[in-house]
Amino acid sequence: VKRRPVRAMVLPLYSMLSSARQLKVFRPPPKGVRLIIVATNVAETSITIPGIRYVVDTGRVKEHTQAKRTGIGAFKITWTSKAGADQ
Repeated sequence: VKRRPVRAMVLPLYSMLSSARQLKVFRPPPKGVRLIIVATNVAETSITIPGIRYVVDTGRVKEHTQAKRTGIGAFKITWTSKAGADQ
C-alpha cells in the first residue's frame, strides 16, 4: 500500500507573538492538512484549542526568577518539576 506524505501546517504560539498570528491557531487547517502548534508552557496552560488530539511536552519551562541582591526579575528556562509534569 502506497501512503501519501502527511501535509502539515506548523504554527508558533507564545506571548510576544502578534494577536493576528496568535489567532491563526484557532482556525481549522485546510482539508487533509494536520495542524501542529509549537507553544510555550504558558500558552499551553492558558488556552484551549479545539481539535487538539495530542500534546508533546518537552519538559522545559520558562520560570520567572528574581535576583536576591538586585531584585531584578528575569525569565529562566529550566526543567519542569515532577509535580508540574504530572499536571
